[in-house]
Amino acid sequence: MISKNIRRMISMVLVLLMTCQGIVFASTNDYKGHWAEDSIQSWIDKGYVKGYADGSFRPEADITRAEFISLVNRSFGFTEEAEVKYSDVADTHWAYSDFKRAAAAGYINGFEDGTLRPNNKISRQEMASIIARLLNLSAAKDSDAFLDLDDVDAIPEWSAGAVSALVDKGYIRLRDRNSFAPAVAATRAEIIDALNNSYLSGIKVIYNEAGTYTPGLVDGSVVVNAKDVILENATINGNLVISETVGEGNVTLKNVTVKGDTIVKGGGMNSIIIEDSNIRNLIIEKKDGKIRILAKGSTYVNNVYLQSGGKLETSDTEANNYGYVVIAENLSSDELITLIGNFESVEVRTGTNKIEVQGGTINNLVIAKTARNAKVTLAKSAKVKKAEINGVAASIDGKGEIKDADINADDSEIIKPTGETNTAPGVTPPKTSGTVTGTTGGSTGSSGGGSSTPSKVRVTGITITGEDSVVVGETLRLGVTV
Repeated sequence: MISKNIRRMISMVLVLLMTCQGIVFASTNDYKGHWAEDSIQSWIDKGYVKGYADGSFRPEADITRAEFISLVNRSFGFTEEAEVKYSDVADTHWAYSDFKRAAAAGYINGFEDGTLRPNNKISRQEMASIIARLLNLSAAKDSDAFLDLDDVDAIPEWSAGAVSALVDKGYIRLRDRNSFAPAVAATRAEIIDALNNSYLSGIKVIYNEAGTYTPGLVDGSVVVNAKDVILENATINGNLVISETVGEGNVTLKNVTVKGDTIVKGGGMNSIIIEDSNIRNLIIEKKDGKIRILAKGSTYVNNVYLQSGGKLETSDTEANNYGYVVIAENLSSDELITLIGNFESVEVRTGTNKIEVQGGTINNLVIAKTARNAKVTLAKSAKVKKAEINGVAASIDGKGEIKDADINADDSEIIKPTGETNTAPGVTPPKTSGTVTGTTGGSTGSSGGGSSTPSKVRVTGITITGEDSVVVGETLRLGVTV
């Protein structure tokens, strides 16, 4: 599975590298014969990039930091904003909202003196730093490719890791034979080439309008940017991305096989329907955590990675549509996870989110060590065949059923298992809730002296009374109140 930030690169298909001035498709060939001609032509053909109003493309033109930030936000679909305070940026700046979005996304922080320098040309090392951050790339600063640079000593500590990562992977073109030129302004061609080399070349099909599509075999990745898209009868050898631009809209997959990752960043509470399809990895990354995945028919999802809140549901609670589900560790605390259906395994890594199992069966429910204080609630129609608690102070409560349980952490609480409860050595046994069977202190039988019939009572506590010394081998009688 590709990393979360690398997956974001697939969605960079909206208005990439468009400046803020009026633009048209490049109609001249000022990039013909340029070293980046293939990348530029590919992007023009796919509609990722356009030229200037005079018909030129200007591959060697520089762009400002503000322009670069703006295009990254549009490309990634960043819309969440955070407050920013830069001494050289007024709220009247044309890109002020973009600066707030960049801050919320966490890929730019400004300079130590409190400035952003929005009108400065973006340097090659700044470009490398942002791309590496978005891609979650890292590399040792002593890699051969990095140390072999003629100007390695000119690359400062703060950008060395990012430069090393991009150079080591061959994502970025060098200057003057074997120099990186960290402080030199990056050109449009260099930015296109670096992004193209890093990931975007894998995208083959993009859907920007509502409709029903039957692409058949796709030897690459597919991006859905519009709501009300129905994708039918497709085998995708790469990734499938349902981007943030889908908003709260619906997307339906029918008879679709995705051999890479299916990444869901857009959609609402009635939204993503997967019917008679085979999904290898399903990754949920909805910003507000409000999204529903409905599996229908013969659909099987091997792995689900909930990187945000969301609802996983099946249309038939008897069907086995989901395999292994992971609820990630670092979710926003207000995001709800809801499960309805049958699951082979569910691993809970977060301890701050509310998790509800509203129906169906989980064969293996594992609360990881990272899930301290985790709380899973089972509805009456929900069943867990085996629960394993590894997180301290975790609980599984509600009106559902647990068959067997392994307790490997202190201060846990569970619904009383109907089968075995195994508590690890040195671990405090869990508190249990539920009804147990016992007998009252007296007997209730017939006057004819027949056998007594035990009655069921709810045990709320046991009190042992008595005070005496005891000698090994002797019997001590104590009164017990139930």
